[in-house]
Amino acid sequence: MDKTYKWERLTASGKVSPSPVSITTVIVTAHKTKVGIATFYDGESASDPVIMAIHTGSSESNSINFQPPLYTLRGLYADFTADLDEVLICYKGERE
Repeated sequence: MDKTYKWERLTASGKVSPSPVSITTVIVTAHKTKVGIATFYDGESASDPVIMAIHTGSSESNSINFQPPLYTLRGLYADFTADLDEVLICYKGERE
């Protein structure tokens, strides 16, 4: 059965999914006076392989769209600096 994509809002680092996912969009938003970095890992922790790192300037949002979707093999973990207000991610789980 095909799963629908969903949006998840993250305000702290953590595991997004313990199983493979398809990612279509990532949006990172920084504090007004700080620069932020969000790093994404293929797995359940920051010790897994890095998929990507997204940087954004102060008072800015940075949006990355994947067409076709970006696939992970082992799950998804997001780790971001305290200088980000939030990370929005649109994805669907492959084994949910």
